[in-house]
Amino acid sequence: MDILEKYIKMCEKAPREITEPISILSLVTREAHQKYRAQILYCTLHKRFIGYDYTNCPMCGEEDICEEHWIRLPRQDDLQEMIAEYITQELELAQCSRYELMQSFLDFKVWLGEQYHREDFVCLPTNVFDSGEQLWLAFVGSEKYNKTWNGEDWVVPTTSIGG
Repeated sequence: MDILEKYIKMCEKAPREITEPISILSLVTREAHQKYRAQILYCTLHKRFIGYDYTNCPMCGEEDICEEHWIRLPRQDDLQEMIAEYITQELELAQCSRYELMQSFLDFKVWLGEQYHREDFVCLPTNVFDSGEQLWLAFVGSEKYNKTWNGEDWVVPTTSIGG
């Protein structure tokens, strides 16, 4: 699980849908309860991690003061599940074919490869993303939100990936 500063920053600036903490109220299955217990929460206000069984912030002592600053750091399997749900929805809506979805992943791979040759990303894939979580978060951002991570923020690319 990635808890590096870079990943925290990527999550902090990502769409809230991706980093929304899992609510205890949404738990209806054992599997959902296990996901709830496995989530990693981070308070962006106090720059501290919070346990899954949070009832209040360890810094200010009260839940409602900084709860809006809490984000979930999605695990790689969470991100893969998000993209799988997105793909399923796209196929059900018949907005694209399996071929187009596969092509979007290949386009993302080509885009990622191009980043290795940029002056600030010299030759090593690990200079682009330091973990599987960062790579999958970038793919979710690209596919679901048409945004790329530029090292500081999520931006709409000037030229689309693959196009």
